[in-house]
Amino acid sequence: MNLHYQFWVDYYEGLQNLNVSSDEFKKKNVGLTDSCWELSKEVIPVFNNMQTAAFRVLYPGLLVGLGYEHGTDKVKDAPAISPGMSLDMVTGLPFIPGSEVKGMLRSVFIGSKEYIRSNLGKPALTDDEIHQLEVDIFGHTHTYDPHYQADKNAEEGQGKDVFFDAFPIQPDSGEHLVGLENITSHLSSEAGYDGLTKINPITLLKVMPGVVFFFRFLLHDSEIKREEGSVKITADEKLGLFKKIIADFGMGAKTNVGFGLLENIDRQSNNTAFAFTEDNAYNGTIFEVKPGQLKIRLMDDNNTEQNAIIKRGEISADMRENKNNLTRVAAFNEGSVCRVKYCGCKPNTAGIVVPVFHIESLT
Repeated sequence: MNLHYQFWVDYYEGLQNLNVSSDEFKKKNVGLTDSCWELSKEVIPVFNNMQTAAFRVLYPGLLVGLGYEHGTDKVKDAPAISPGMSLDMVTGLPFIPGSEVKGMLRSVFIGSKEYIRSNLGKPALTDDEIHQLEVDIFGHTHTYDPHYQADKNAEEGQGKDVFFDAFPIQPDSGEHLVGLENITSHLSSEAGYDGLTKINPITLLKVMPGVVFFFRFLLHDSEIKREEGSVKITADEKLGLFKKIIADFGMGAKTNVGFGLLENIDRQSNNTAFAFTEDNAYNGTIFEVKPGQLKIRLMDDNNTEQNAIIKRGEISADMRENKNNLTRVAAFNEGSVCRVKYCGCKPNTAGIVVPVFHIESLT
């Protein structure tokens, strides 16, 4: 079962009854932690112009999405999972949102400029020049930055680099992705603070140690202008810096107590080896037909599979007998074979960079 559905929907089925026993929660929790990698295995797309890095989660694990509210107070003293977790709705996989990756990396530029100078190998960069680099990478000056100005006209626009969601590509040694964790906080006495007297155990869901996450970036060279000449920061230099930051600072919640530690393993799993080359065509098989789009399973020359979504507007008019509803076009049946060309990436209507494909021919 999709882990997102298990956690955010199925978890509450039957638990609305005030008389439900805490054993029901235990069964739900076991169902979550027993979900194995093979039940939710997905290929994470990699394109030829992306930079990538792989990191292994270290003990005690990774916490992502704790800010989402989960659990229920219907059953007293039940081992319900209280905080939430970031789980992809489509694949069910735990993931680190690209916005969180971007925000964590940027926080180091804002608060640790000496660290940036040292690990970028550019000791002559001034604080103002590091700020220029920060804005070039991430976008307009952040409100936490001392350089921030309230005047919107002073903000410099969007950054040139893209940070994608990070997904797991390898489970732990037991073929699992998630497990239970318990954190015990304390409450002061009701009569007024007289020391930490009452414990408050909290059950939550974590990514297990040993799980490998795959980070993807779309980085570009940056140039810091000076009165005399300029300083170039290459995409490779940025990637090396980002790897160092992630390994040193960790990701997710509660990194100050040991969670979220990651080890860079500088390798790529076989199931992420599908790298599209622009203007190249690939063999594909249609496996889902909807009115406005097709889902196609592509195959590269190394027999590596990758799924692609092709919107109605990306199919040429002469190939669409019915321009509005692809389910009425006889040629687009499940199981139909086609040739598909990768045409690069572009932002969609939500501003998210996505791959673009076109069907060359149906066979």
